[in-house]
Amino acid sequence: MKALGLAVLAAALAAGCGRAPAPAPEVPVRAGKVARMSVPVTVETVGAIEAYNNVTVLSRVSGEILQRHFREGQAVSAGDLLFSIDPNPFRQKLKEAESHLVRDEVLLKYNKAEAGRFAYLFEHGATSRSDFERNQSASAALEQAVESGRATAEQARLNLSYCEIRSPISGRAGTYLANKGVVVDAYKTPLVVINQLDPAKVSFSIPEKHLLDVKRLVAASAPAVSVSVPETTLQRAGGRISFLDNSVDKASGMVRLKAEFPNHDAALWPGQFVRVVLTLETLPDALVAPAEAVQANPQGSYVFVVAPDQTAQQRSIVVSQACGPYAVIGKGLRLGETVVTDGQNKLKTGRKVKVLRDGP
Repeated sequence: MKALGLAVLAAALAAGCGRAPAPAPEVPVRAGKVARMSVPVTVETVGAIEAYNNVTVLSRVSGEILQRHFREGQAVSAGDLLFSIDPNPFRQKLKEAESHLVRDEVLLKYNKAEAGRFAYLFEHGATSRSDFERNQSASAALEQAVESGRATAEQARLNLSYCEIRSPISGRAGTYLANKGVVVDAYKTPLVVINQLDPAKVSFSIPEKHLLDVKRLVAASAPAVSVSVPETTLQRAGGRISFLDNSVDKASGMVRLKAEFPNHDAALWPGQFVRVVLTLETLPDALVAPAEAVQANPQGSYVFVVAPDQTAQQRSIVVSQACGPYAVIGKGLRLGETVVTDGQNKLKTGRKVKVLRDGP
């Protein structure tokens, strides 16, 4: 019996040694196609929204604030009344200036008549030169006094008008910086800050290697900038570069830019951080592959191509440009080939794959 058992075991082992090993299971992957399309060459960075214009409102005259005529955070238009300064002292000064002017004008009229009479008498030898010249000088002096009085009255009239402090620009008012009853100093005491929100500006920086492309965009006034607010659906496109700094930052190698956007709905807010996409150019009919397909090793870039027999083939490639979700292929791929976009870490050349989804 023992001998028979050994014989059966030997036969079973012999049969097992002659059986082919089981094939490796297919690796599930996701893939995309190599295609031709026009792709934008972009630079992505972070920027901050700025007010198009920013004005700190000051009073042109010193006096007590009698009234505020707006609410904090209110939208205001150019010319809207913001504050009223007590006008009574300025009305009194205007009355005094006008009174002095009327007096000097009456005296001037009389002295001109007197100077005319003495001129006639002097021509006919009926008065002395000193009397003639004294009346001429008095008339000339009063003419100067009248001119000075007119200027004083006009300044007093202006000062009275300055008691109504109006918005110099359209925009949105900030918080009150001076309250009712406060005595303000002319050109010193800030009253409120007005931010002009439309258009909006975005300030950002890009590497200096893109400077030549940016200069071209500035010269063409091309709408090349778009922004989006993180964690929201807010986006704006069509921004035009309005400012290119006159030097490159030596420490960072970056150059500062600003772009302007229409902002009629005031959706973009000063101080807000945004994602900025600057489109430098558009490459027509470029050969592209999904950016997720491109891997790197010490020898360079490579992809896994799905062969017709559904095996993965590692292939070295040259990427000439990274364009957002696409890589522009300079060498190594052909139009229509399928490349693995997810699951590369499980692959090696010759491994069978199962494509779960063909991307565009």
